[in-house]
Parts: sequence; C-alpha cells; structure tokens
Amino acid sequence: MYLAETSNTPDFRNLNVPIRNFKNWKLEQPWFGANFVSGVVIPVQGGGLTKNSNLKLTFTEGGAIEFTTILRNLLERIGESNEIPREYEPLPAYQGESSNNSNPPPPAHDELPPQYSA
Repeated sequence: MYLAETSNTPDFRNLNVPIRNFKNWKLEQPWFGANFVSGVVIPVQGGGLTKNSNLKLTFTEGGAIEFTTILRNLLERIGESNEIPREYEPLPAYQGESSNNSNPPPPAHDELPPQYSA
C-alpha cells in the first residue's frame, strides 16, 4: 500500500496493489538519481484502474534493494516469480503416429509356444 503525503490529483491519495498483480518488475539503479523499481500493475475489478498501468516506485532515501529482496522472497514463497522454474518448462508437443510409419508394428503373439514333452 502506498499513502501519498501530497498529491497533484485530489482524487488520488493511496494505491493498494495485490502482490500477484505487480508483474515484470525490475530494480533500476541509475548513475544519477535515486534507485527505483518499475513494473506493470494489472487492475482488479472495482479497483479504479481500467487497464494495465506502469508503476514506478522511487526510493529517494534508500531501501530499494531491501524492498526488492523482500518482494522476490515473497513471490517465491507464493509460487510467483519473474523466472519460470525449470520444472515448469513446457513439455514437447505430442506427435501422434504418422501414416507413413517406416517401422512395421511388432509381431502379434497369438501363437502358443511349442508343447513340452517329458
């Protein structure tokens, strides 16, 4: 949640974004100026936003690295991160039998074995 000390827009006083709705975020550390985190906010129904919006959080008094460390840990704990884990990589596409199969099917085993005599 963000609470503005002052606002140029009288209707905007705070911002509350569910953590799963803050996507494609990244930490920026410019040569000149304060560190900031930027990303895309996905709106929730009845939340006041009508479409995806860019969000930039500027840390003028420090704390950006700590913020992103905590954010990353939280996202990992709830199973959401910016990276796709190896175990979630897509499986190869299924390829059914082709009509011009070069390998013949294995022989049928409907014959009985030879009789045994003692």
